[in-house]
Amino acid sequence: MIWPSVVVDNFFDDYHKIKSYGNTLKYKKDPRSLWPGERTDLLHTIDPDFFSWSTNKILSLIYPMKENIQWTARQYFQKIDGNKYKSHGWIHRDHENTELTAIIYLSEHKHCGTSLYKQKNFNKERWSDKKHEYYKTLDIKYDTYREMVSDDFNKSVVFESIPNRLVMFDGAQYHAADGFEDFSVKEPRMTLITFFESIHSLGLKYPLTESKRV
Repeated sequence: MIWPSVVVDNFFDDYHKIKSYGNTLKYKKDPRSLWPGERTDLLHTIDPDFFSWSTNKILSLIYPMKENIQWTARQYFQKIDGNKYKSHGWIHRDHENTELTAIIYLSEHKHCGTSLYKQKNFNKERWSDKKHEYYKTLDIKYDTYREMVSDDFNKSVVFESIPNRLVMFDGAQYHAADGFEDFSVKEPRMTLITFFESIHSLGLKYPLTESKRV
């Protein structure tokens, strides 16, 4: 892994404005059930200015000078109804093309953050084919598989779901949502999620790699 994990509170100057904007957009489920809840269409197709501004702001945490840096990313608002998804998320890694994953919590949910995991054994990903069926049907019989997956990992880092908190980590890092349900909150768990697929620049240096050279 070449990217550090980053946590920043109070990321947006006015996150309520960002959240209100997200609530004006349309959401839909993934037809392949690759992930839980509903997402907007890709934000660069809806609002290129917002996409450019927000991804630039996120990458500034690692590259504040922003000299000649170019990137591609997939960005969505996502809502997950805790009344439907009552368990913690399925431990997984993001798409193989994902360099960095950034999540910004926008709703008031507590204890519904994200945890990072490390495998107990090499090259062992049991029951990954069951994840899609679980998100498609929400059948409790798949909870058994989900817990069996959990047995293959040790939790290493916990990010609490504080509103307006950004968490960012290497896309190759195993992770899962800690939960989607907070009985004190009526609205769905809402996040702004960004998958950076490429980050390029002449002479680009990677933070963790540079640290290991010192």
